[in-house]
Amino acid sequence: MMSDRIIDLSSEGNGNSGLIDIILMVEDEPDHAELVVDALRTVGNIKKIVLIENGETALDYIFRKGKYEDKSLSPRPGLILLDINLPGKNGLDVLKIIRREKRFSTIPIVILTTSPSIDTVKETADLGANDYVIKPSGCGEFLTRITGLGRYWSTVSALPIQKGIGQ
Repeated sequence: MMSDRIIDLSSEGNGNSGLIDIILMVEDEPDHAELVVDALRTVGNIKKIVLIENGETALDYIFRKGKYEDKSLSPRPGLILLDINLPGKNGLDVLKIIRREKRFSTIPIVILTTSPSIDTVKETADLGANDYVIKPSGCGEFLTRITGLGRYWSTVSALPIQKGIGQ
């Protein structure tokens, strides 16, 4: 079991220009979380990753409840990476709840899952997910796919929060 934590990538001397200040990653599998962090570390345009391991705590972070009530402890993410298979509230429930709130409509949500189900892809799109990425089983392909995802969202896409929208 992991604990919620903040991974600071800006202090690693990676030439980070910080195009994404915060990525919220909701992932309960420690190995998957570490692979995602390793891949995003190589991108160089990401300052911090907030790693949360369950849906309830992710909602507390987004809605600034409980231990995240203080704004300084829960800055708005520029991007959310959301696993579907989470303990307690699953990723689909988290996605539904976040997307019901207009104030969070500008935060892109990328589903990261092992499920290749076309029905799940459709369901997450209907619920407002911006992207759906299937976690490959091989470590090398996993790193390549997540690095590409990080590069896209940090350099190609114009995230609303970068423009001062949705803060």
